[in-house]
Formats: sequence, structure tokens, C-alpha cells
Amino acid sequence: MNILTPYSKEVDIKKLKESGADELYFGFYDDEWTDRFGEFSYINRMSDFKSRANAVPFKHTADLISQIKETGLKAYITMNAAEYSKEQSIVLDEYLDHLSDNSPDGIIVSSLASAIQVMSHGMKAVASTMCGIFNESILSRYIDAGVTRIILPRELILSEIESMCSSHPEIEFEAFLMRNGCVFADSHCLGVHGRNYGALCQAFKNGPFKVDTLEKSFEERQDYDWNMKVFDMMPRSNACAVCAIYRLIKCGVFAGKIVGRNDVPESVMRDIKLVKENIDIAKSSSSEEEYLEKMIFPSNRYSICIKGLGCYYPEVRFP
Repeated sequence: MNILTPYSKEVDIKKLKESGADELYFGFYDDEWTDRFGEFSYINRMSDFKSRANAVPFKHTADLISQIKETGLKAYITMNAAEYSKEQSIVLDEYLDHLSDNSPDGIIVSSLASAIQVMSHGMKAVASTMCGIFNESILSRYIDAGVTRIILPRELILSEIESMCSSHPEIEFEAFLMRNGCVFADSHCLGVHGRNYGALCQAFKNGPFKVDTLEKSFEERQDYDWNMKVFDMMPRSNACAVCAIYRLIKCGVFAGKIVGRNDVPESVMRDIKLVKENIDIAKSSSSEEEYLEKMIFPSNRYSICIKGLGCYYPEVRFP
């Protein structure tokens, strides 16, 4: 299983490779796009954060692709905004024309139409979680169109992932491993990510409100109090799937994704090293039980492992 990690301009590419990364993904920003379409028109899902989460301006994408590939890593580019107007799609064609000359390993997209647009330029389209590939019917639409790499939604359980992988061994499936879970499904969330704009996930996490009830019995009060505790923890900003690495490998998942284009680089690299060590342990283990005995937990396990609320795949710990 490859390790896919975000690229930050603050990190040396060689250090990411030394940490264990096999593939890098990054976004770009373009001031001309913003001037033309406005501040709330995005090139990708993290456009809100501009250069903080997007490694380079568009004119420097070719140089960055070359640097990544010269280091022996694969390069993927995010172009997965929630939607694009017809006029924006014309500009995307201009981007794709330029990018096709530099042979990125894939363009991460948010819809079937965008995937077809990418492939028309001779490049590999990667269906992101924005595509909402939750079942075989949706998956078949993308495969029939020629998409060969799928990022599985965070909400799928391991048995669903296994079913998809076994039915389509020719497809490169990508599953989330570390960092930045979300209470919402990407494909159904049209909100913005920038904290200055009142992102819904931030409002849930930090908003001064609570759920209450007119019922005051002891049992119901207990249920509501526990519900509020869960509610406070639901954004899962430190989500983790280390326990599931063995099973994901057995399922045939091609790549495990570490998210965090806007995160502290040192923290991301610690997670890369942790994942790499656990992949090596999983490959040398003869069973899931052996892997779970030998695996290395994240250093913040006591805050993210409680009750499975920080788990991408809690069924490993709570079968």
C-alpha cells in the first residue's frame, strides 16, 4: 500500500520521501482566477486558504511536478472544487492544456464531468470524495467512463471497501488513513473551509449552543448529556485508521491517504513515519491479531481513540 501525503512548500520533498511517502498531492492558486471569478470561486476544496494550503501559483506547477518526479515520487494535483461554471470550465481547460505537457500522475476531480474533461486532455483522472462513490452503481459509472483511481469516502465501512476492491482489482482504490476527519460527507457539503467565513464544521465544533430536551427523567438526561459529549467530539480533527492498516492491505487498497495541506508539516511527517512503520509491521504479520499486538499507536491515542470517535474504521476496535 502506497502512502499518499500532502505537499507543503515548507517541507523538502526529499524529507517527505525519507519519512516514507510514495506519492504527493498538492493544490495551486491563481490570482487571475480570483480577480476574474471572485474570492468565493474555488479551484479546489482548499482554495479558501490560498498559499497556506496550496503549494505554488499556477505558473510554477510544472517546476514542482518535475521536482517531485525527479525525487522518485508520484505527483497528483487537486482540482476538486464543489462546482464550476461554464466559464470556469473553459479556464480549467487552459490549466489542463498546460498540465498535460508536464505529465502529472493524476488530477483529483470532484465530478464525472470533470473526470471526463481531464481524460480528454490525455491525463489520469482521480475521483475524489467529492464524487460520493458510496456504492457499486456509482462506482460503475466512473469505471465505465474510464476512471481508474478512486478515493473512497470516509463514511464507508471496511466490508464495503473490501467488496469494491475485490470486485474491481484493476482499479486503484485510495482510503483515508490519518488526520482531519469530518462530521460531513464531502460530496454533500457545499460549505467553505475558511475559518473567517463561518465554516459549518467549525461552527459545530466551536459554536456556543447545545441540544436540550423538555424531558427531565434521569435516563433521558443521561442520554442527552452523552449525546452532547459525542457532538462536541464529532468533527474528528485528528482522525486515525492505524488499527485498520492490516485489513486495508488485505482488501487490496492501493494507497492510504494522509490529509492536511494546511497542517503543521512536522506533525504530518510524524504521521507519515507512523504509517510507514505500521505498514511494514502489517506486511510481516501473519494475521490481523498479530498486527494489532505489534502495531504502534499514535502518540495522542488517549484523546483520539476514546470510544472510537476518532476512528475512520471503528469496527476494527468495536467489532
